[in-house]
Amino acid sequence: MTQRAVIVMPRRDLEKHPKSVMDGLKFVFEDDKMDTAAYVVADSISQGNAEIGEILHATARMEDGDIESFNGEWWLLAERVEARADACMEKGHRVSAAETFMRASRYYFASLFWTDPRRPEKKLRMDRFRSCFRKGAALLDPPMETIYVPFEGKKLLGYFWPAAKDGRKRKTLIVTDGADGWSEWQYYNFAQALHKRDYNFMTVDLPGQGSTPDDELYHRADMEVPGKAVVNWAISRPEVDPERLAVMGEGLGGYIWPRIAMHDKRIKACIGVPVCDMAKVKVQPNSSAASLGKGITFYITLLRVVAWRNGNKEGMNLPDDAYIRMLTQSTSSPIVGNPQKTPTEVNPRADWTLEGKLITCPLLSLLGESEQDNLSGAYEAVMADTPHPKSRVIVTPSDLGAGARIQMGNKSVSNQEAFDWLDEVFGV
Repeated sequence: MTQRAVIVMPRRDLEKHPKSVMDGLKFVFEDDKMDTAAYVVADSISQGNAEIGEILHATARMEDGDIESFNGEWWLLAERVEARADACMEKGHRVSAAETFMRASRYYFASLFWTDPRRPEKKLRMDRFRSCFRKGAALLDPPMETIYVPFEGKKLLGYFWPAAKDGRKRKTLIVTDGADGWSEWQYYNFAQALHKRDYNFMTVDLPGQGSTPDDELYHRADMEVPGKAVVNWAISRPEVDPERLAVMGEGLGGYIWPRIAMHDKRIKACIGVPVCDMAKVKVQPNSSAASLGKGITFYITLLRVVAWRNGNKEGMNLPDDAYIRMLTQSTSSPIVGNPQKTPTEVNPRADWTLEGKLITCPLLSLLGESEQDNLSGAYEAVMADTPHPKSRVIVTPSDLGAGARIQMGNKSVSNQEAFDWLDEVFGV
């Protein structure tokens, strides 16, 4: 690692520091995957899009390891919260209605996220979550717009929330998620923090994200192609200062936006959470069926979702026992794969690569302390080769509960590190 990409926090012995839920501690369930799934919902609390009391009330009624009760209780909670939002709206309480619609949408989204994409209730859950989200978005000050970015004869759904109503050009951050992300999710985690810092907020579902697979748009290695369309749309807005246009992605988004920045020099700063050359991600060891626990259905559903997002109908319709064999016998990545593909894969891993020397804007890799070993080799070479002197690797600490993947459990630390760095880059 060269001095051009300074590591802000050195490696520590994690056995001497508290761990996060993602590192083996428990939140509300014994089943690991279901516990993590509930923890993800709680991650939205810091931005005002969930409440701990509502979460604990719902999770107390779920059967540990049972995906049907998990999805069902989030749906019932969402209905109760939506009813309160409707009541606030009827009385003219716009602020309360906006906040409550957004919480309702978050819980509807929780019921959707772990839904088998073949199930008929997927559309109902998606429609309800987006309906509440857009009701809440329309009540924000200023209102958040639903947008559609033209791409290859189709449209990429997203949202644009200007920092103010005055139309003045401002800093802008385009945020997208990773392999299983939805544009609305980016609001839950980041938008309010950006709004307080006077940034325009923009998010969009790139191919393979959100509901784009229903429109036959799937994950692809050359994300610079749809990325160009997104940047074109952003700089067409009068509120966007093209000299202060930044981009950010979590998970697979830590590959997507650096890949786009390699090709599009209109991007003035790039954040990966973390930056990740997918061609160099370490293969994870096999699991036993017993170690996957009662919540093995969560893993199977995730693989079906990945197949759906990759446009692989054959993989999406595999029987459960084929997925169990895949989980316990395969050592491939379900997103981009090894040279020997599994039935959910569509792209050879070698296509998903980054070249740091081609990323000439400032580049930040935001890395959880406990994921350093798993991602070793996937970010160092990229960051060492990036030429900009303001490029950084920031490692978030486990002893603040921010050491997990994508800083799950402490979005306040994640946002503080990312957006303070961005302010420094733009000279704020």
